[in-house]
Amino acid sequence: VNEANSTFMVSAHSAEGFVTNSAPFAGISVDNLAPSVVSGLAAVNTELNTVLLSWNENDHEYLDSDLSIYTVYRSEDMVNYESIGTTEVPELTDEAVVMGPTYYYKVTASDFSGNESADSDVATVVLLAVGSETAIPEVFSLNQNYPNPFNPTTAIEFALPEDAKVTLTIYNMLGQEIRLLANGDFQSGYHTVMWNGKDEFGLSVTSGMYLYRISAGDFSKTMKMVFLK
Repeated sequence: VNEANSTFMVSAHSAEGFVTNSAPFAGISVDNLAPSVVSGLAAVNTELNTVLLSWNENDHEYLDSDLSIYTVYRSEDMVNYESIGTTEVPELTDEAVVMGPTYYYKVTASDFSGNESADSDVATVVLLAVGSETAIPEVFSLNQNYPNPFNPTTAIEFALPEDAKVTLTIYNMLGQEIRLLANGDFQSGYHTVMWNGKDEFGLSVTSGMYLYRISAGDFSKTMKMVFLK
């Protein structure tokens, strides 16, 4: 709680039942704890050729108890992001988009004291006209990530000629799983998934070579990429 009067005391207890209390300390608390990081961000090209963004609602018992708003950021180069709006609910529609460019989105959460969370993972979408023949690839494919080498973020593109259950996983050179980037049902078309160089625990990986592997139906492929700090 921001600017609340609080008093604290530490009590030490021995196995024999003796108790020693510290002197009480009083002061005014300051809320400097940001909400938890937004998860599950997804970007979908709608039939109206807008982008529908949705994500999981923040629900940490303490960090999100005073959550105020979500802020959505958009970029066309993965570097320069601008806010496109705020919302109190975990979704927003971006209508200020055109056909052709690749759009990159990320979301933050802020509390009533103005603390803003770290960025969510990036969601990517390319607007293609509904019914466009170029929107559906002819074969399964996995492209080389871009940029490569990269720091701090890289894009991994894959194509699906039909709807499929997709898993996209990052491994180190020992074959140990580092991060599960995608695990779910994807519609046919072209897709881009971003990796921010962090493992499942949110920790930045060390510099070096990594493998990324896709499985989609009967299709599977593994490629290499390099992370440089």
